[in-house]
Amino acid sequence: MIYLLVIPVDLYINTSSRLYYIKQGELFKAKAEWHDDEIVKMRFRILFIPFNVYPLDHWKRSKKRKESHIKKVRSYKYKSEKFKKAWLVLRTFRIKQFAVDLDTGDCIQNAKLYPVFAFLDYRYGGFKINFLGRNSLLLHISNSPIRILKSFI
Repeated sequence: MIYLLVIPVDLYINTSSRLYYIKQGELFKAKAEWHDDEIVKMRFRILFIPFNVYPLDHWKRSKKRKESHIKKVRSYKYKSEKFKKAWLVLRTFRIKQFAVDLDTGDCIQNAKLYPVFAFLDYRYGGFKINFLGRNSLLLHISNSPIRILKSFI
């Protein structure tokens, strides 16, 4: 059980190679793949047992709910506490890789963004703007469940 708390959970998004997955060590992996017929295929592997799910296969429109006219009163203190907890949880995530390659399609807008991206690339790295029509994002985030639990305590 402690093993599950210590092993990090990795989220990997690479739009240029169309690779999207979330995994926790060798115990769990969920991978999104583009499929010709069903558009998206989710490939899961839990404890070395693989299986596929087509999430858009059973998709149905949700029924409209009746709207209640009673307004709920929430306190400002409650919202600020939720924001603080969310901020503490967000700070537990570690960014392992990050790269943005952007083209807005408008050369004037690209020229305006070029100094901003040059500064961000100098300061943090991974920011590029191009005039070639390429858009890509590479994001690799890691977090372990024990760090999330520590942020709540």
